[in-house]
Amino acid sequence: KQIVLVRETDARHGGLEMNEFMRQVPPDLKETFSNIIAIPWYRQPAFREVSVDSILKACALEDSFAEDMKTLDDMRAGLQVVAKSSVGRLSCFDFISQNSFAMRWLFFFGGFKRYDNEVVDRLYTLVFAASYWACAIVCWTNVVYQGFPFHHLMTDLTTAYAHLPAFQAWYMWRQFVRTSACDELLYMAIRDDQEAALLAKLCRYGGWIVLAIQLFLVADVWTGLSG
Repeated sequence: KQIVLVRETDARHGGLEMNEFMRQVPPDLKETFSNIIAIPWYRQPAFREVSVDSILKACALEDSFAEDMKTLDDMRAGLQVVAKSSVGRLSCFDFISQNSFAMRWLFFFGGFKRYDNEVVDRLYTLVFAASYWACAIVCWTNVVYQGFPFHHLMTDLTTAYAHLPAFQAWYMWRQFVRTSACDELLYMAIRDDQEAALLAKLCRYGGWIVLAIQLFLVADVWTGLSG
């Protein structure tokens, strides 16, 4: 069995000279320790890295930090290529839209669509926000006047209130999906061809499931199935 001997050099932490240390070694271990070169352990930041490298080499181990940093640099370089591509920046929602017809329409009606033209993008956001708050006003008015499609006071009151946290959640997620952090998550998920194909398939099936749920909820509100 391989033995690695590390010697403390700081007297404040019990460090001893090698001769003194060997005098305190039990007799049955003296021969073993005499054939091993002790690696000095330095606590000063300037020398500690040398001690760590020596210990890793003695243990026949490799420091994975440099390799991890290289992998991270490769990922960042890949993201920069995607971001600077002449085709345009590939975002998480762009990838889902390309692989799911249903999700493409859900994103459009849900206020997540992104246009390259800044004026069109701002106009789209404004129209969505205006229609959203128009719906909220109608729901709150409906609680008071109990007009169509009024079904149940507590149900409609909950529906009206839900517009407030839902808008905050929509705004937060819409900001997040436009950040480089979200694009980096996408790059990590699709850098392997097999994983990218699986994700594309999940987008297609998941899109139709979500669309079916949305259509059911709309039908429920207008027909009063849950009333």
